[in-house]
Amino acid sequence: MRAIVNTLLRAMFSIGIAAGTVHAAPGGGPGDDQDGQRLVVRGATKDCAVRGGLCVSAGNLRTRPAPAVLASAPGGPVSAEGVPGFLRVVPVSTSRGGDKDELPWTLDVSAAFVRPAAAGNAMFILRDTQDPEQALATHMVTALWQAPIPSGDGVAVRMALSGDDGFRSGHTYQLRVVQLIDGKEVDLATGEVRLL
Repeated sequence: MRAIVNTLLRAMFSIGIAAGTVHAAPGGGPGDDQDGQRLVVRGATKDCAVRGGLCVSAGNLRTRPAPAVLASAPGGPVSAEGVPGFLRVVPVSTSRGGDKDELPWTLDVSAAFVRPAAAGNAMFILRDTQDPEQALATHMVTALWQAPIPSGDGVAVRMALSGDDGFRSGHTYQLRVVQLIDGKEVDLATGEVRLL
């Protein structure tokens, strides 16, 4: 089964999965807009001190870190300890009859790799940790995007996580940054984020 999955992943690299949804923008500034892109590679980084982990922050004014009070409120959404949570800020026009689920959570992610990455394609794999069908053994995920990354010890990306892509409020997602090297998955960094 693993050989089949690896073969499929290699095939996806060659045909370019999620065409038009990834963009490499080395050195992009903080004011850059994604223009509908789900994943924008912003270049190499060493901003995250958590080796093999992720540092996540809000990527625009429509996404805010969840206050600790909200994360721990009785009967409210519960955020796992140490897992950053993010809320969408709903514009007045949307709150008056628009669909809140049309708004994505926009996140800036800095990954500090556990081992240096090779220049080339990387996979950004997001799975819902609360969905039993998306257990690690099943290889089912909410989203899998690929994009070229520079060689080095880390990378910075901006991600737009949308309800249209299967992301749901109140769920925690694991993000893995992986490269295929000599036919094997090499994990570079892993972390979690909670969407509220």
